[in-house]
Amino acid sequence: MKQNQFEVRVSRWLLLLLMAVGLLFTAAGSDILVFHRVFEPAGAGNNPFFFTLFGVFAVLLGSVIALSQAYYLMIPPVMLRVSQEGLWLATGLRYKLFYIPLRYLRSVSVYQSESMLEVGGKRRIVDGGVELTFEQGQDIPASQVTSAGLTYSNYSLRLFKTYMNRSPQKTVEAVKGFIR
Repeated sequence: MKQNQFEVRVSRWLLLLLMAVGLLFTAAGSDILVFHRVFEPAGAGNNPFFFTLFGVFAVLLGSVIALSQAYYLMIPPVMLRVSQEGLWLATGLRYKLFYIPLRYLRSVSVYQSESMLEVGGKRRIVDGGVELTFEQGQDIPASQVTSAGLTYSNYSLRLFKTYMNRSPQKTVEAVKGFIR
C-alpha cells in the first residue's frame, strides 16, 4: 500500500473460515469415494451411481473453494481503496476495482443495524460497518454490482464489518482525511 492511499481488504479470518468449508467438502467427498470412514458404500442403496456422483461433486466443489480461498489468503482482495485521485470499490466475482471521483463523496460514517426480533426488551446489533454516501452525478452510476462484503445502491456504498480487515472507526477516520 502506498503512503498516500488507504485500503480496506477482505479479512483473512473470513477467508480461513471459507477455506475450511471447502476442505470439509473435499474431505466428505474423499470419504465417500475412497476412505469410507463416515459414509459407507452400503448407504448408497440400490443406486451407487448417485452416491459416487455426489462424492465427485463434493471433491471438485470443495477443491475449487479451498484453492480460491488459499489464493486470496496470500493476496487478500481490495474492497475499498481511497486516495487523493478518488476511490475504488470492488465489483464482480473477482473484486475488480471500479473508480469513483472523490469529489462526489458527500459523507462517510459508521452504521449499525438492529435485529427485528426483540428479546427481553432489547434488540441485538446484527450488522455494522462503514457507509459512504455520494452526490448524484453523470460520471457515476446510481448502483453497481459489487463483490461480497459490499453493497452499492442509490449512491450509497456499505462495507460490512464481517468482511473488513480494519475497524469501521479507523476506516471512517482515514477516509475523512482525504475529504477536502
